[in-house]
Amino acid sequence: MDYGAFVNLITGGGRVTKYTKAGSHFVYEYHLKDHLGNTRVAFEATSANSLKVVQKADYYPFGLQMKGKYMNNGNKYLYNGKELQDDVLGSVALGLYDFRYRFYDPQICRFFTQDRLAEKFVYMTPYQFCSNDPISKIEIDGLEGADANWAIWAAQNPLGGIADGFRQVFQSWSSLFSFEASATAIVQTTKTVSGDGTNASSSVITENKATFSFTPQNMFNYTGDNNNVPSPFSTSNTQITKTEQKVSVTASVVGKIANLSVAKSQDTQGTQKTTVEAGVGLTNKSSTAAASAYGQVINTTTSNGNKTTSAKVGAKVTVPINTSTTTSTSAVGVKVELEKKLIGN
Repeated sequence: MDYGAFVNLITGGGRVTKYTKAGSHFVYEYHLKDHLGNTRVAFEATSANSLKVVQKADYYPFGLQMKGKYMNNGNKYLYNGKELQDDVLGSVALGLYDFRYRFYDPQICRFFTQDRLAEKFVYMTPYQFCSNDPISKIEIDGLEGADANWAIWAAQNPLGGIADGFRQVFQSWSSLFSFEASATAIVQTTKTVSGDGTNASSSVITENKATFSFTPQNMFNYTGDNNNVPSPFSTSNTQITKTEQKVSVTASVVGKIANLSVAKSQDTQGTQKTTVEAGVGLTNKSSTAAASAYGQVINTTTSNGNKTTSAKVGAKVTVPINTSTTTSTSAVGVKVELEKKLIGN
């Protein structure tokens, strides 16, 4: 509507306009669009049962129209099917597209205002358009880029929006039933040399870990064609071999058994640990408890060469529990740790 007068009626396949030059009647205009929903050609039927092209438009990837290849008939729903705002301010046409929540400028390939969903895409500028991939994606209401196949599927299926809404609900609720279970087998070989309160050891530790996970939300990932849906079940097996050298000194201090140990280890995943621990035994008539404090420096190198360094300090207390049998021992303990990353992301 324009000041109370009928101008045109926009439909999914084109528009209806009112022709008044040779008598008042309605004209049905049909739009041909590409895989991104861009209006490329508009035509109408003539009285001679032929087709008349009334509009043409070619675009650069980010939506700027190519000069010399544009025929205008007043239709403003062009790039991505959005309305072109061509109002003139100070003799300059705006040339902006209305994406509902934001205005887009195809000349700079950016929006003017920040994306309200910017926290969802922290790896991109909040002014980006369709995830910087205008060839295979379209922009959804100025909020986020989406695969163009999704738009075609939604347009062809009148229940597409409802179906996708249920898919997202099921995906959200199914995440409550995901779980992971793992089992670990450890084989350790240790060589020890001791004497005069000093103990030195060298160990080779092999750890085999099997993990089983169930993530039902994977079944509701959108694929566009209902094929290649990821399985909700996954298994993995990892093996880590660690070598450790440890030296400890034990002595009697004021009637208490005290010990100091230094250990250094390295595993096949690139993690190096240096641990210094000092402890003391607390003896009474019924049992011997032990308290210790320790510090640890951990250097990790990932497969892509990234290095991190962290420090850890902690304290622990263990108290043995007397049992009726002499062939087994039990203990309870409390441990407190604090860790701080020093270098790396």
